Amino acid sequence: PPKPPTPSEAAPAPDVEALRRASRLHSRPPLGLILALLVGVGLVAFWFWPGSPLPGWVAVLYPAATPTPEEPPAPETALPIATTEVVLTEEVFPTETLPEITIPEEETPTPLPETPIPEPTAGPPQIALGMPILAMDWSQRANLIALATQTGVGLYDATALERVRYLENPASPPRLAFSPDGRWLVTNGAATRLWEVASGEVVRTLSNAPVTALAFSPDGQQIALAEAGGQVRVLGRVEGSLPPILLSAGSGVFDLAFSPDGNRLAAGLEDGRTLVWNLSTRTVVLSRIPETGRTLRLAFSPGGDLLAGGNEDGGIWLWDGEGKTVHILRGPSGMLFALTFAPDGKRIAASGEDPALYVWTIGDGQLHQRLEGPTRPVHGLRFSPDGNQLLSADEEGVARFWTLTP
Repeated sequence: PPKPPTPSEAAPAPDVEALRRASRLHSRPPLGLILALLVGVGLVAFWFWPGSPLPGWVAVLYPAATPTPEEPPAPETALPIATTEVVLTEEVFPTETLPEITIPEEETPTPLPETPIPEPTAGPPQIALGMPILAMDWSQRANLIALATQTGVGLYDATALERVRYLENPASPPRLAFSPDGRWLVTNGAATRLWEVASGEVVRTLSNAPVTALAFSPDGQQIALAEAGGQVRVLGRVEGSLPPILLSAGSGVFDLAFSPDGNRLAAGLEDGRTLVWNLSTRTVVLSRIPETGRTLRLAFSPGGDLLAGGNEDGGIWLWDGEGKTVHILRGPSGMLFALTFAPDGKRIAASGEDPALYVWTIGDGQLHQRLEGPTRPVHGLRFSPDGNQLLSADEEGVARFWTLTP
């Protein structure tokens, strides 16, 4: 028969049974805690995983709670570019090595020449008046150039090209002429006056009538004046020194010219004739009418064997002492206002409405040189004493020296 249970084996008391259940409960693994830890570790790993979007989600959902990474404070000592360059220069290019890195001479770039700025007087030496020059003469003995405008006459040093005197003498159109020695100047205007160049004073009034042309004799003792109505008077420079000579041209006079010996006087007339008087006999020794146009300007050759007449159609007629035509020179277009022989008599120059300057050789009558520059009519031409230069004066208000080809 079974043994009866001992008292210790008897059914446990209720309190004991409760304690046992509690003990079994506490001895079980804490699954919730483990899950929480695993989730936390996963979130932390996911947070720090490169490229994780989790920080961005949190920043969007909780912007205030997202820490803003602090930028590192700017260093107190900035490193400006200039400072860096100085340091590098000192390290890489020390002073003592500079001669070793000098660029070789053959590699040094050649600087481009500077372009000169043109001056107002660039080109031929010139005198600029700013108003039209309507008459010009050049006294090479006195080294003076006389330039006439409608208001007066300026006297200029031919070397310095500076004005040394001004003679107030309104005239339209002006006419003027130096004496051969350059001591005297005759001008037309309201009155025709004789000026002493050195003082700028009027020493004599030659005529109160309108004068259209005038000329000084080669010896400087006589002055020829062409007055309105066709009367030509030849007066002594010094009043009462010579008896006056009266010549009747019968027509208005454009120009007058003495022969080199002073015995003949030529006149270009408005009616188309060109006359030459013998002053000793007061007779006409030559009368010519060019085939075309009238003679506006006259000049005797230095030897006196040729007379040149500048025509209003641009042609130049060369006559010998007997009135025979030697050459007819062509080139300019329009009226001729200026005509002059070279000192050696081998060339002649002319200009006018066609502002180009023309130079011909007398021997063959061929055009030697054509000079361009003036844009307005030229009213004065003179050769230099050596014949290598030509002085022109034009309506631009400019007097220019031109170098001629041999």
